[in-house]
Amino acid sequence: MAGLSGPLHSGLTPNELTADTLYGSDANVRHCAEMDVELISPVPGFAPHKEDSKHYSPPHEKELKERLATRREEQETDEWKKRYAKRSGIEGLNRALDQVTGFKKSRVRGLQAVEMALYLKAAGWNILAAVKIHAHRARKKAATASAATAGLFAPHNGPFAPAARYLFFLCNNLAPREDVLENTPFAA
Repeated sequence: MAGLSGPLHSGLTPNELTADTLYGSDANVRHCAEMDVELISPVPGFAPHKEDSKHYSPPHEKELKERLATRREEQETDEWKKRYAKRSGIEGLNRALDQVTGFKKSRVRGLQAVEMALYLKAAGWNILAAVKIHAHRARKKAATASAATAGLFAPHNGPFAPAARYLFFLCNNLAPREDVLENTPFAA
């Protein structure tokens, strides 16, 4: 990988390098291994469907297929997923930023204008995230409060949940309220 040549000459090579699928080719993995750097990256492309192909493959192609199959098996392990999780989370955020805000597309020209547009898009993303967090906390607080006031009849996720929700509805909506009774002939 070209990006490792600078640190290699200065003696600052990392022990492991996490990269996205674009850099996960077998050539890059072997190149990093020559420099004693472990490249943690998903295998690009799809796994072949047939185990035994009927066409002739030269020995170097068979070796390549075996290396890729080994890497595909390794990337299914929990240990590999744990090591790649941080990169995976960052990539998910980048994709969401692009999908929601159009982060990769700019309608302005010039370094300062593009920089400002990106800052504003990131600020908009942070506002959306803050609103989601606030709404989640409000729902959680409301659910806790209603469960505390409902006592036994609080809706829950159990086998009697539909009956509990119906009883909760009846208790809260059909019981006579003081403000309703004040304006009726039945008021005491």
